[in-house]
Amino acid sequence: MNTGRCYDIVDYADAILAEKLQARGPGSTVRVELAPVAADGDRWAVTRHLPGAPPRIGLGQ
Repeated sequence: MNTGRCYDIVDYADAILAEKLQARGPGSTVRVELAPVAADGDRWAVTRHLPGAPPRIGLGQ
């Protein structure tokens, strides 16, 4: 789901996933599954990189 939100990623499921995502440029958009790392919901871990581009809203525009 394209929420337009930014997340503070502090951990990755494994080193390969971390390397793959950290190689992307600033402002890149990716689809991932996240898990909260802190009870306050401010920090997240990437658990999986999902295939494909983020869905576009307003197809045909």
